[in-house]
Amino acid sequence: MTNIYYKILIILLLAAPLLAQPIKSRQDLRESEKSRFNFEKSAFINAPTPNQRLFDITSYQLDLDLYPDQFLLRGAVTINGKSLTNELDHIEIDFYHVLSVDSILQGRSTLPVNHKNGIIDIILNNVINIDESFSVIIYYHGDPEEGRYQSFGWSDHGSFNTPIIWTLSEPYGSPVWWPCKDDPKDKADSVYINVTVPPDLIVASNGLLSGVSRNREGFTYHWKTHYPISTYLVSLAISNYEQFSDWYSYSSDDSMEVTYFVYPEHLNAAKENLSITVEMLEFYASIFGEYPFIDEKYGMAIFPWSGGMEHQTITSYGYGLIWGNHRYDFINAHELAHQWFGDCITMRHWSHIWLNEGFASYAEALWFEHINGKNAYHNYVNRWDAIPLNPKISFYHRSETGKFRNRSR
Repeated sequence: MTNIYYKILIILLLAAPLLAQPIKSRQDLRESEKSRFNFEKSAFINAPTPNQRLFDITSYQLDLDLYPDQFLLRGAVTINGKSLTNELDHIEIDFYHVLSVDSILQGRSTLPVNHKNGIIDIILNNVINIDESFSVIIYYHGDPEEGRYQSFGWSDHGSFNTPIIWTLSEPYGSPVWWPCKDDPKDKADSVYINVTVPPDLIVASNGLLSGVSRNREGFTYHWKTHYPISTYLVSLAISNYEQFSDWYSYSSDDSMEVTYFVYPEHLNAAKENLSITVEMLEFYASIFGEYPFIDEKYGMAIFPWSGGMEHQTITSYGYGLIWGNHRYDFINAHELAHQWFGDCITMRHWSHIWLNEGFASYAEALWFEHINGKNAYHNYVNRWDAIPLNPKISFYHRSETGKFRNRSR
């Protein structure tokens, strides 16, 4: 992740989404109907719980209906996993009290809803032994934007106030908008993301688009991933996007699509800004190894933030970075490099986030060396050394025991 105003500090800031300032011209409309959520601190300290270490997630299926005029999400998330122990009789799923749980199913059985302190404690209808599988479906609804992490937003853009619906879940924001085991080291083998939106909107998400189906609400976009993915990297970016593509030729007879989802009002500027992406892909593949999600895609989706976020196979890229003059190529390079360092190779604990950001920042310097020579590389890294870091900076991370630890420098 990068933010142009906090670039030097980004490797130290665990909760970077708190710095985001999404543009919401509809805010006045919302305030009259919106009650401010009192976020429980306990929601941040319970994962991974001792119980969550007893099972492994194998896949998720997100079935989401979005109603931007009502600021409403209705969802059903199917969670598939397997037991890592004998006699597993319940599973604890992260889900903050931003949204309401309607019901929980296991097969044909309706399970009790026990939702408190940011956890859904699901009592299974049968005991699961080691290596045996389970599957539950959680139905829920509400307005996820009320969560304090700003991991989900209803915004708008353009002269006609067209909706832009977006997510940015790093670090702990995924349970604001979908129930999951929110532990970066427990990657799901696959995620299926089915999103229904009004007919004038387009959904960009992770992996490959397997189809678009029409229904009475509008259109449902069916995305799916087949590479392991952490929960914080699951993404939605939804608007009246203009789409265009380039192709990354990774062999003499095969290529991968590079897809861009941009606002119509800056289409030409975006084509110029993003035209460098394939060359960046070629360069990083030559030094880091092949693009790690070569059987899916690389994509970029514009969203209302001041920086970028390396969602797996679909970077979210701030609308304010589109100037048509390559001014922010370093952010493009940074987020792309995260596909190797952060998305494919992911930190086990959030205290290691500096590795993700350190590698991606180093990759920026390598890119500028590639296009401008060795002196450009040294000038780039010397700028970082020239700015002393504040010795009073503190950041917090959640340890394996679930407790917050102060990492003052």
